Amino acid sequence: MSKPVDTIEDLFKWGSRPMADTSLAAFDAQKPKIKDIHIRIMSIVDFYGSHGCTMDEICIRSKILVQTASARIRELVQADILKDSGIRRPTRTGSSARVYIRNPAQ
Repeated sequence: MSKPVDTIEDLFKWGSRPMADTSLAAFDAQKPKIKDIHIRIMSIVDFYGSHGCTMDEICIRSKILVQTASARIRELVQADILKDSGIRRPTRTGSSARVYIRNPAQ
């Protein structure tokens, strides 16, 4: 299980693995965009409340690419801000998908 974070800023702290200076520079340049995407995702999840959202539904409503949404949702889950509700719903293609909700403990 991941360690909860105190603030969304903690999502931007690197682990103990050293990172290349170019990777760090690229990450720093993306921080404002990442924060904006976290806010967009949380706004959608909050709007739907206990009904929650699948990643597919978040992508449709936010117009965020699935690759981007996947990474940002993972960060929010690791930070214990979002959680898997245990419910599954079909995506546009019919496959089963997790339904994410805001972690009520947050």
